[in-house]
Amino acid sequence: MKTDITKFTDWCEKAPFWTDMRAQAIIAQKNKARLENPSFNKHEFLAPEELAKLGNPAPPLDLNVLPGDNSTVAARVKRRHPYTLPDEVIEAARIIAESVPQIPTGDQPDAYRPAKLQRPMGGLGRFGDGVEYSSNSTAVESASDGPNDASQVAKRDYGYWMADMPQLGASPYAPAGYKVWRNVKDFGAVGNGVHDDTAAIQLAITQGSRCGASCNSSTIVPAVVYFPPGTYLVSATIIQYYNTQFLGDPHNLPTLLAATSFTGGSVISSNVYTGDNEEWYLNTANFMRSIRNFKIDLRIAPAGTYLAGIHWQVAQASSLENIEFYMRYNSDTPGNTQQGIYMENGSGGFLADLTFVGGNFGAYMGNQQFTTSHLVFVNCNTAVQIHWDWAWTMHDYIIESCANGVVVVGGAGGGPDKPDGQGVGSLILVDSIIANTPNGIITTLLSENSTSFLLQNVGFFNVQNSIRDSASNRVLLAGGNQVTLQSWGFGQVNNVTGTGSSQFVNGANIAAMPRPTALLGSQYDNMPSPNIFTRRRPRYSDVPQSNILNVKALGAKGDGATDDTAALNAILAGACNTSSIVYFPYGVYIVTDTLRVPIGSRIIGQAWSQIMGKGAKFQNEQAPRPVVQVALPGEVGIIEIQDMLFTVQGGTAGAVVVEWNAREQSPGSVGLWDTHIRVGGAKGSNLQYEQCPKLSGQVKAGCKAASLLMHLKPGSTAYMENAWLWVADHDLEKITKDQIDVYAGRGLLIESDRAWLWGTASEHAVLYQYQFSQASNIFMSMIQTESPYFQPTPRAPLPFTTGLFPNDPTFSNCAATDAKCFASWAVRIVDSSAIYMLGAGLYSWFYNYNQACVTTNNCQNKGFEVEQSQDIWIYNLCTKAIVEMISPLGSAPTLAADNVNGFLSSILAWLQGAENLSGPRDFAGFQMYPAEWVQNEFSGPATCKTALQQTIVCDDYVRSFTNEGYRGSLQNKTRMDSVCHADCGKSLASWVNHVSTACQGYNITQADPALPGGRMWAGYNETCLVDPANPSVYCNELNPNSDLEYVYSRCGITNRPTALHPPRYLVPASPYDDCPTDSWYTTPSQTTCDDLATQHTISSASLFLANQNRLPNCAATTVIPAGTKLCLPPSCNRTLTVAGTTVEECHALEANRTLGLAPGDIVRLNPWFGFECRDFNATVPVYGRVICLGAPLGEFDVGGGVAESDTTTPGTADGDDYGYGYGYGYGYADAGETRSDAQMLHEFLQTASNFIGGALYNF
Repeated sequence: MKTDITKFTDWCEKAPFWTDMRAQAIIAQKNKARLENPSFNKHEFLAPEELAKLGNPAPPLDLNVLPGDNSTVAARVKRRHPYTLPDEVIEAARIIAESVPQIPTGDQPDAYRPAKLQRPMGGLGRFGDGVEYSSNSTAVESASDGPNDASQVAKRDYGYWMADMPQLGASPYAPAGYKVWRNVKDFGAVGNGVHDDTAAIQLAITQGSRCGASCNSSTIVPAVVYFPPGTYLVSATIIQYYNTQFLGDPHNLPTLLAATSFTGGSVISSNVYTGDNEEWYLNTANFMRSIRNFKIDLRIAPAGTYLAGIHWQVAQASSLENIEFYMRYNSDTPGNTQQGIYMENGSGGFLADLTFVGGNFGAYMGNQQFTTSHLVFVNCNTAVQIHWDWAWTMHDYIIESCANGVVVVGGAGGGPDKPDGQGVGSLILVDSIIANTPNGIITTLLSENSTSFLLQNVGFFNVQNSIRDSASNRVLLAGGNQVTLQSWGFGQVNNVTGTGSSQFVNGANIAAMPRPTALLGSQYDNMPSPNIFTRRRPRYSDVPQSNILNVKALGAKGDGATDDTAALNAILAGACNTSSIVYFPYGVYIVTDTLRVPIGSRIIGQAWSQIMGKGAKFQNEQAPRPVVQVALPGEVGIIEIQDMLFTVQGGTAGAVVVEWNAREQSPGSVGLWDTHIRVGGAKGSNLQYEQCPKLSGQVKAGCKAASLLMHLKPGSTAYMENAWLWVADHDLEKITKDQIDVYAGRGLLIESDRAWLWGTASEHAVLYQYQFSQASNIFMSMIQTESPYFQPTPRAPLPFTTGLFPNDPTFSNCAATDAKCFASWAVRIVDSSAIYMLGAGLYSWFYNYNQACVTTNNCQNKGFEVEQSQDIWIYNLCTKAIVEMISPLGSAPTLAADNVNGFLSSILAWLQGAENLSGPRDFAGFQMYPAEWVQNEFSGPATCKTALQQTIVCDDYVRSFTNEGYRGSLQNKTRMDSVCHADCGKSLASWVNHVSTACQGYNITQADPALPGGRMWAGYNETCLVDPANPSVYCNELNPNSDLEYVYSRCGITNRPTALHPPRYLVPASPYDDCPTDSWYTTPSQTTCDDLATQHTISSASLFLANQNRLPNCAATTVIPAGTKLCLPPSCNRTLTVAGTTVEECHALEANRTLGLAPGDIVRLNPWFGFECRDFNATVPVYGRVICLGAPLGEFDVGGGVAESDTTTPGTADGDDYGYGYGYGYGYADAGETRSDAQMLHEFLQTASNFIGGALYNF
C-alpha cells in the first residue's frame, strides 16, 4: 500500500497539473516583484558590447522551490529575476488548456466596440452621412461605396478585403520567399476557443529570419500577423517581434483567451527580459509596433499571478488601438491582481480607443512621454496607476464605477527607492469624466518635489473625493454629485509678467487656454467645454475589393530598385477620379521625382510601406523639391493616409520629404495616421554606418539627406495622429546600434491655419525640430524632440544654408565663443498666434557625442524660442539638459535650474504669451510683396517665393526708401535711430542676398525682383552713414545745402563727385507737351481734381504733380475748365476721399481695419504727406482729398525666366526724360540709362555708391 502511495505521489509531481500549478506560483512571485520594482529608462547610450549581450537567453524557470518554502533559494525566486519557460511547463499548460472547458464567467458586458464606419457611394467631393470614431469626436462624415441608408451600417456579408485579396507584400532585402502577411490560421491556429493556439500564433510571428532574440532591431523583415474572427485559446505569452503589426479582423474582433493554465507575465509581450534590466530590445529604441482590433480576455486565467493583457514596453512609432480587455472583478475575486496593460518604461507612443472591464488595474503604466486618448475603464479596482513618467497627456478618459480613478505613485523625486529622481514628473488629464468612483484621483501632491499635475475640462460625478493626497491623507478637492474643473493644477506656473520666473501653485485654478470652435469636437453632458476634436484612423472595413487599387497588381514594383514614379502617379490620379482606396502592399517604392497625392486620395499601407525618394532631382539643396506632395496649393477636400513611411536614399540634400498643401472640407477630412518619416539608418537608405559613421571628421556630401522633413504649407490644414519624424542617430540593422552622422536641415515646419498634432515627435534635425511660422489654430498633445548628437560639430546651421524656407534661424546672435548656442531649436514659434501645447518633452542628450553634460544639465543653452507671437499657451513643458527652458526674444528666459522637478525640469504652465505679445521684435516688420500674390500668381520657384516673403524687420518708414533719390535727414534723432537700427541693416542684406540667389533669371514688372529691396538697402546705408569721429551723428544731418562736400570732409571721403542728382520728381522735358504715360485726357466739361481722380482711380495729388504747369492746384474749390488737356498718371486701383485734414485723422485711416492698411501705408502710398503724416494738413487743401490706397502702378506684371531668344530691348533716356520706376515713387533716368530689370537696379545703385564714397551698396 505504501508503495502505491509513493507511486501516486511521484505521478502527481510529474503530472501536467502539478507542473503548471508550481510554475504559476513561482511566476506569480516574479511578476509581483516586477510590478513592485519596475526598471526605469537609462539615458546613457549603451556601449556596443553591452548592446550585443541583450539577446542572451534568461535561465529556465526553477521549479524546485515550493510556494511556501522560506529558504534562500525561495527568496531568490521571489525576486524579479527573469526566466525562460521550460518546455515541460509550456506543454503542461497546453495539455490542461485543452483538457478543461475554457469558458469565461461573470457578467462583464461584451459590447464595447466603437461605432462602425459607414462610407458614402460615389465621388469624394463630400463626406457621407455615417458617424464614426470615439465619442468625443465631432460627427465627421466619411466616405462610403454603398447606398446611404441605415441598412448599410450593418455588417456586410463579404469578408475583409485586406485578408481576401492576393498577398503581394514583399521586402526587397529579406531572404527569398519571405512573407510579410501572415494569417495565423495558415500556421495551424484554429480559433475555436478549445484548441490551444499558442504555438501556432508564435510560429506565424517567428517564421522566416524575424528580428527576435540577438537582433535588437531591423527594418528588413516586417510582418503583419492577421487574426481572423474567432476565439484563440493561449496558455503562454505571445511574443511580438520587432517591426510587427498584430491586426485583428475589424468586422468581428478576435478574442485572445488566456487559459486557466496560463503561465507567463502577459498574454502579449513586446519585449523579453534576459536579466533584471536587460531585454531583447532596447526599451527606448523599441520602434515600429502596433496592435489593433482585439479582445483580450483574462477572466478564467489565474487571479493571483499579476497577469497582464499586454506588456507594452515600447518607443516611437508604436500604438495600441481598438482593444477591449476583460478581467475579473475584484468584488467577485478579492485579491485579484489582473491588469489590462503593464508598461514599466520606454519612450512612446500612442494609445487610443481602449476599453478595460474589471481588473485590479485597468492600466499600470510608466514611460518617458506618451499620448493616450479615449480610454474607458469600467469596474476596475484602480482604473489607471502611473508609477513613473516624465510627461504624459491623457485625453478623453471615461472612468466609471471603479474604486479609484487615477493613482499617481511617488511624485517627481520618487522617494528613497528612486534616488535618481525617476518618479512621476508631470501629467495632464483633459476632457475626461470620472463617475461613480469613490476616489477620483489619488496622488502625493503635497510632498516635496511633487508631480506637476494639470486637469482641464474634467468632471467628477458622484465622487466622494475628487482629488486626495495619500501621503497626508488630505482631501485637496472635495467630491460631490457634480464637480467640474475648467483648469486646475499643481506645479510651477510662469505667469504673464514676463520676468521668466515661476511661482508654485499649490492646487488652484490655472488660466485656461481658449478653445476655438474650429478645434473642437462634441461636448459631454454637464461638462464645462466641448472636447478637443479627435478622429481615429478610417478602417475601410466594409469596402469591397472592387474599390481597392492594389498598386503592385497595377504595375508598381516596390522592389527597392525599379523607378515607380510614373506608375504610382498614374494609379493615384485614377484612384481619386474613381473614389477608390489605394493600397500599398509592403515594399520599398522608389520615386525619382515628386509623388503627387491628389486631393481625394485615400491611402493605406502595410507594415509601413516605404516611399523612397532617390536621385538627382532631390540632390540640390538650393532647389528643394518634395518627395511626396500632398495636394496642390489651394485644394480642398479629403486626404487620408495611414500605415506609410516616407524616406530617402541619400544623398538627397534638396529633399522635402513631405509637402502638405491639403485643406479640409470639414474637421479632420485631411489627415494622416500611424505614418512616419525616417531619414537614414535603414537598409537601402545608403545612410548607414558604412556610409555615415559618427565623428568622421567631415560632413560627407552623401550624408546630407533632406532639407526639410515635413512642411505644412500656408493655407493648409492637417490632422496628424501618431507621427514620428526621425533623422537616424544609429544604424537600425546592427545589433550594436552603431551611431551615425546623417544630416537633415529642418524637422516639421508648420505654416497652417489649423492643425491637430496628437502624439507626434521630431528628432535630430539641424536647425529645428518644430517651427511654427505665421501659423494659427494649432493644437498639440505631447510633442517630443531630441537635438542632434553631433552638435555643435558642425555648428548650426551648418552644414545647411539658411533662407530657403520661411523664418529660418540663422544663429547669428550666438557669440563665437559660445559653442552651446549653435544647437538645434526644439521649438520655434514665430509670427504666430493661437498655439496650444498640451505637453512637450524636449531633450538634449549629447554635446558632440559626449554625455557629461547630461549630469550638469547644460548640453545646449536654448531650446524653445518665441518671437512676435501671441495667444500662446504652453502646458506641461519638460526639458532635459537645456539651460533655458523657453527663451522669448528680447525677454527674460525661464531657466531649467529654477524649475527642477525630478529628473527633468518642468513647468506646469508658461503663460507669458497667453494674453500679451511674446518675444516682440523692435519692429513687427513688413513684406516687400503681397504674400497672396506671391503664392498664387507669381510663377517663380518655391525658393524664390520664400525669399520674396521674408519679413523685413525694419521701421515702416524704410518702405519709403523704394523711391530713388537722395533721402536726406529725417530731422528727428529718435526716428533716425529707429530707422537705422542694426537689425534692419541685417534684415535688408539678408533679403537682397536671398532674393538675388533664389530668384535669379526671374523678373517682376520687367525688373529684377531684388530691385525694391536693393533700393531700400541703399537708402538705409545712405541715411544711416555716421561720422567716424562721432558715431552718434548721422552724416545726412550734416548736409547743409545741395552738395556733399561738407559730408565728405566730415566722413573722411575723398575724390568723389559733390553734385547731387536731381530730385526724383516729375520734371517734364517739355512743360506742356510731354506725358510719360502717353495717357492724355481732355475734360469734356468743367470739373475738379477730386472728381477726375475718383473717375480715373488716381490720387488728386498725383494728378496735380503730373500737370504742375497746367493746373494752379487741386484744392476742392479749384475748377478745371472744359477742354483742358491733362496727363493722367498711373492708376492706383483703389482710392479714398478723405474728410479730415489733421495728422490724427491720417493715423486713424491706417487704424481702420476695413481698409486693409498696415502702419505706414498711407505715407508709403502717398509720400507727399511726409514723415508720419506730418504734412497731411498742409497738402490736402492744396493737392486734393482723393488719396491712393493701392500701388500707383497697379498689379504686378509677372515675368517668367528670361529666354535666350528674348529680343525685347527697353528704350533709353535722353538725360532730361523721366520714367516710372518700381513701387510707389517715380524713377529718374540719366542719359543712356535704360529703365529695365537688373540694369536699372545696377545703375541706380552704382550712382548711389558713387555719391556717398562707395559705402552704400554693391550689387
